[in-house]
Amino acid sequence: MNPSSNQILRPYNNQITSSSSTVTSSGSVQSSGSSNTSETFNTATLCKFGAETVQGIVSRTIEIFKELKSIQLPNGTTAGTQLSLDKKKKVLENFNEIRQLFIKLKFIYDKVNNDCNGMDYTPIETLIPYKDDVDTRPDLKKVSENYRHLSETGRELKEQLQLRSTYLKDIINQLRKIIWEINTMLAMRSQLSVEEKL
Repeated sequence: MNPSSNQILRPYNNQITSSSSTVTSSGSVQSSGSSNTSETFNTATLCKFGAETVQGIVSRTIEIFKELKSIQLPNGTTAGTQLSLDKKKKVLENFNEIRQLFIKLKFIYDKVNNDCNGMDYTPIETLIPYKDDVDTRPDLKKVSENYRHLSETGRELKEQLQLRSTYLKDIINQLRKIIWEINTMLAMRSQLSVEEKL
């Protein structure tokens, strides 16, 4: 029996009363009881539920790995055997919870895909610009030609700026030299005039 949206999304909304569902070892869902209310969820809410479900899957997986890391082989004592059985039970419980979360995630995924079927959108993969795809896509080719033209213009302007700065630096050096020579001549002239007076 396929689960309804109320059964799958029950943990996310306290107002929804639905039947409990259990997962068998084969992964099928068995439900008992009936649903009192039926409530529709918008796509954004379903995406939020999906994100929470993925977080639940990740946290349960981390718990499994922690349990497996700390597990010890039974050493023949009653306490060691009991401890191993407890750890095994916790790992199996986490596996069952992960299986249920994956069923919820699959249901949410199918529901969101059904809701978004009529929408016209561009696939994300086509929006990623690749270096080799510039020639095949005219919009990227136009952008790349504009970029190339602007980068060449910028490079030319930088070269002109460097030439101008070196030219101005030469002029400044020449002016310093001329001023230094004028100051030297004035100093020598004033020294000569002082000597003549003496």
